[in-house]
Amino acid sequence: MGPTEWRIETPSLVIGAPGYLLAELGDLVMADRQTPGRESLETGGVLFGRRTLEGVRVEAYRTVACEHAEGPGFRLSPSDHEMLAQVLETACQEEAIADLEPVGWYRSEYRDMFFSERDQELYQQYFPHPWQIVLILRWSKTEPVQAGVYTRDLNGRAKFRCSVLTAVAKQDASRRDLEDSIAPGLEQPEQEESVENPAAWARLGLKHDPFPPRLDTSFVRVSTQHREAVAELYYGVKKRAGLMLLTGEAGTGRREVLESLGDLFNQQRIEFAFLIEAPKTLERFYELVSYDLALPCGGATKVDVLSSLTELAARQNAAQSTLVLILDEADALPAEVVADLCLLDNLQNRHGKLLQVVLAGSPELETRLAAEDLRALNLLIPQRLRLHRMDEGEVAEYAEGRLQRAGAAKQGLIPAAQLAVIASTSKGLPMEVHRLCGEFLEVLAAGSSSSDSALRLQSVLNRLRQDAAPE
Repeated sequence: MGPTEWRIETPSLVIGAPGYLLAELGDLVMADRQTPGRESLETGGVLFGRRTLEGVRVEAYRTVACEHAEGPGFRLSPSDHEMLAQVLETACQEEAIADLEPVGWYRSEYRDMFFSERDQELYQQYFPHPWQIVLILRWSKTEPVQAGVYTRDLNGRAKFRCSVLTAVAKQDASRRDLEDSIAPGLEQPEQEESVENPAAWARLGLKHDPFPPRLDTSFVRVSTQHREAVAELYYGVKKRAGLMLLTGEAGTGRREVLESLGDLFNQQRIEFAFLIEAPKTLERFYELVSYDLALPCGGATKVDVLSSLTELAARQNAAQSTLVLILDEADALPAEVVADLCLLDNLQNRHGKLLQVVLAGSPELETRLAAEDLRALNLLIPQRLRLHRMDEGEVAEYAEGRLQRAGAAKQGLIPAAQLAVIASTSKGLPMEVHRLCGEFLEVLAAGSSSSDSALRLQSVLNRLRQDAAPE
C-alpha cells in the first residue's frame, strides 16, 4: 500500500501518510473514471494532518468542488477559489478534523506528474509554509494510481521529490507470459485476474467470473477480429501512416479496441492523446489536446497549441518514437475540426508523418467522409478498419476463450446449442454476447447447488429463445 513516510533531504522534511489513506485517494480518483460524464474530469482537495518535529503527517483529506469552467483539469475558477477558502476556514468546525491543520493539497492528473504555473500560484497563495506539501495523483487506464510528492525547494518553489503507488488492486501480482497472438512480435501485458474464488465458480471448476459485468480490454485478446484491429492500428502508427479510420456499430467493441491500443502505447512509451468524445468547437478541441498531452502552453490559443504540439512531435521523432491522437465518436466532430485534421496530417519530415491520427466512429462516419466537402481529408486516409458483428463461430471462440482464461478444465461448459441461441439473441454484438454468456453462467453457477437449478436454467434458456425469435 506504499510507504508510511518519505524522507526529503533538501530541505530536510519527513512526510508521513498511512497506506489506507493513500489507497482511499487512489480509489477516489478512479471512481470518477466510472462516472458517466466525468471520465476526463480531474479532482482535487485539501490534505489535513499534524506537524511533527521532523515534518508532517497526513491524516485526512477533504475534496474541493470544481466547476471545470476552464476545461477538464483541476483549474479553479473564482467560485472554486471561494470554495477552497471555505474548506480551509471551516475545517476547525468539523469535529473529525478539528484538531488537524491543512498540511497541503492534492489533485489528479492523467498519465503525468505535471505541475503547472497555476499550481505554483495556488501553492503559494493557500499553502505558503515550508512544510506544506502537494500530492499529484497520476492515473491511467492500465496502471495503479501513483502519488507524486512535491515539497518546496530552497527557493520556495514546488519540486518533485518521489512517487509511490497509492493502491494495489486486489489482483494476482504475477503476470503470465506476454501474449504474442495479437500479431507477430507485438506484445501486450496480460490482464491480471482476480484472486477471489467464490464457491459458486469453484463448483464449476473456475477461478473467477469469466464474464464480469463490464466488458473490459481483456475482451480484445480473446476475439480474433479485435486483436487484428489493434495490431493493424498499432503497426499503422509504427510505420507512420498518418490518418487511420476505425468504424463499428455501437456494441461492437470499438472503445475496447482503442483502450487496448492505448495500453500498448503506454507499454511502448508512445505519447498519445485520447479524446473519448467529440469536442463541440475548434477551441475546445485544441484545449483538450493540450490538456491530454500536458503541453506547456496550457491551451491558450490554436497557434500556441500547434507550436507546442509540433515541438513535442519533433522530440518524439528524435527519440525514435511518434505522437498519436485518438478521436473516438468522431461522427460528431464539427466541420472546422475535421478541416484542421488535414493541417495536422501535414506535420511531417523526411522520416514520415510526425503525428498519427486515429479517427473512430460509427459506419456513418465513412459516409460522411465520402461527401464532396471532405474529399481532401478522405483521400489522406490510407488505412481503414471496420468491426463487424460476431458470427456463431466467433461467439463460440469468444466464450470458450473467456472460460479457458478463468480456469475451465474442459470445453463445453456453455453447450454449443446454448451458444447458438446466445449468438442469435445477441445479433452478434460483442457486448450482448458478453452479457448473455455471463447471465447464463451465473444462473448455472448459483443453481448448481439449488433445488430449483433445472427450472431456473430452463427459464433463462426459454427467455433467450424468445428474445431470439424473429419479429
